[in-house]
This record gives sequence, C-alpha cells and structure tokens, in this order.
Amino acid sequence: MMLARQTLLCQQLFRSQNPLICSIQAQCFSAGQRQMFGTDSPAYSNNYHKGLYHGRTHGQRRQRCFSMKYSIQTMKPNVHRKLFYSDILRTSFRLWISTKARKCIMKAGSFDNYLTTTKPEILDSRMALYLRDLMRKKLKDPEFIVPYVPG
Repeated sequence: MMLARQTLLCQQLFRSQNPLICSIQAQCFSAGQRQMFGTDSPAYSNNYHKGLYHGRTHGQRRQRCFSMKYSIQTMKPNVHRKLFYSDILRTSFRLWISTKARKCIMKAGSFDNYLTTTKPEILDSRMALYLRDLMRKKLKDPEFIVPYVPG
C-alpha cells in the first residue's frame, strides 16, 4: 500500500516542475529504481543493475596471514557515478559506471554508440538494457515519446 502511495505521489510531483520538492523527488527516484532495476540474485547487487558495469562484478581472493590461515576478501569493481547525455533520447542520465565501461564508451565514441553496438550479454544490467531498448524505439520511430527513466 505504501509503495503504491509513493508512486502516485511521485507521478504527481513529476508533473509539477516545482524546484522546492527535490528531496521528495530524490526519495521517489530510489523507490522507482528499486522497483524497476532491483535484483534477486546475490551475485549481482542492486547498484549493478542501476549502472553500466560492462560485466564486471565482485570477485573473491584468499589472503594468507602469518600463521598460514586463509581469510576471504571481496574485491569490488572500481565504480564512479557519472553524468551522461544521450543525443538520441535528448536526456541526461546519472549512472554508476565501472572503469571498464568508461573505457569502452570512449572507444565506441559516445554513450549512445556504446549502448546500441554492445552485445546485451556484455551490458548485462537492467538499466543498460532498458536504455538500449528506448534508444532503438526512438531510432525506429522519431515521434516516440521517451518515458521518465528513474536515475
């Protein structure tokens, strides 16, 4: 019930362009993101599905101490939050991005080229696949109205 009320509140807030409600909108962004791009698998975090990681996930290694015992350490990918502008969708997105994905974006030439040319198996996050589908729909039909994308 609370989530339905929150989404209704978000829809009303997004229709009005009042700058005083930024903090309330930010709360609705995270709720919308959790609902759209959440995960059930322990191998992938929720942040993994909200960003561009180019297949990079956490790994594990065993570190040995002086007494030759092992302790498991988790190695997380190097990620940063970046702002990208899409020429096709004419909107900007603030996404978590790994350094590998950043290098691939630079190699592809632009954010749009990266999403449209990279294989879906490599993109692998729900946000990236969702943006890719939106771009393809917009390229096929220029009259297509881009819906609100949380994040």
